Amino acid sequence: NLNDMTAYDKKAKTKGVFQGDSFIRSISRDVTSAISQRLNGDSLVNYGISINRDGSMSFDKSIIEKKLETDRTSVKDFFTGTSDKDGNVKDGIFTSINDKIKEYTGYNKQLANYETDLKKRGKNLAKQMKKAQASLDTRYAIITKQFVEYDKIIAKLTQSFSSLQMQIDTKVNSK
Repeated sequence: NLNDMTAYDKKAKTKGVFQGDSFIRSISRDVTSAISQRLNGDSLVNYGISINRDGSMSFDKSIIEKKLETDRTSVKDFFTGTSDKDGNVKDGIFTSINDKIKEYTGYNKQLANYETDLKKRGKNLAKQMKKAQASLDTRYAIITKQFVEYDKIIAKLTQSFSSLQMQIDTKVNSK
């Protein structure tokens, strides 16, 4: 979804709603980084989960099955976390990814702040549009009045020309 929202299609000349928005692009980078990170010397790739070029994920079931056969505990510890011999908690990859996502979501987090900023910008644009429309309406009213006055002048000139044309025609016909 992030790729679609930030992409530009050269052939169709269409762009995603957030194309060029660095904040939205940073979400994609951060999530990809969180998923592909090495945790305690291990990564999701070693468990058959990888990120493709298009941002989608793929899963090779055979890789995790082999890991489960050889060392179930390390698989569990990698995903859910564990404690060391001193009782210090070592987060699993899911906790690490969840923490990264929490940085963006929830009350007063990055996405909420971004949404607030977009709403403010939207209100400002609406005010600017209203002012611009009022200015255009005023200008249109002035131009309309000018057109009416120009039309009156043209009508008077046309009438004067018709009168002059009649006098010229009369003079020409009398000879």
